[in-house]
Amino acid sequence: MMIKDLLKDLKYKNIELSVSGADLDVNYQTEELPEDVITLIRRHKTEIISFLNQISGNLAIENTPLLSNYVLSSSQRRLWLLSQFEGGDLAYNVMGAFVFEGELDKPAFAQSFTALI
Repeated sequence: MMIKDLLKDLKYKNIELSVSGADLDVNYQTEELPEDVITLIRRHKTEIISFLNQISGNLAIENTPLLSNYVLSSSQRRLWLLSQFEGGDLAYNVMGAFVFEGELDKPAFAQSFTALI
């Protein structure tokens, strides 16, 4: 049995496995795991831990290549469509003001905006 398939099957059953040190943590929504699932996890415990440790090092977000434009997600398309209507973008703009007291360190203030942008 391939470990990927086993993990997919467990996930479908709402059983989540994670590595804790040299052991497995099992998260399950109901009170008890079925005995056949416990046996299956125990039988493949070493392989599961090895697989989870191996993929945990590959979870970095990859850089997207620079393009002139990008495909929008359905949520982004919905926001763009709403913004085309009069006042449609008001719900997504949060207004606020900050009042600074004392002397302003202008170079630090400029540097903070540069870092933010």
